[in-house]
Amino acid sequence: SINEKLARRGVAKVSTDTAVPRGLARELLRRTREELASQSLEHVVFGHIGDDHLHVNILARDPGECAAARAVYGRLVAIAVAMGGTSTSPRCCATRRCGSCRWSWAWRR
Repeated sequence: SINEKLARRGVAKVSTDTAVPRGLARELLRRTREELASQSLEHVVFGHIGDDHLHVNILARDPGECAAARAVYGRLVAIAVAMGGTSTSPRCCATRRCGSCRWSWAWRR
């Protein structure tokens, strides 16, 4: 899998899985891009735009980037929630070096 390949290369993946009410995907994408532009983290954005559902994979190469990725994750989820949306499921990073599973579940409580 892609997660295994990234892990072998020493890259951890922190992923969002957000959705917003119908018709707000463009605004979510704009705000997501704005947040990501303020960081120097490698990332990929994709989704099901017709369903107002967006994914962001942040690729972290060291513990500092993992911490930054977790912070960005929280802000991206907060953006979706503020728009009336949700984080549809927490995702783990490939190597679990970032601890994103524990962090994302704790954040949602």
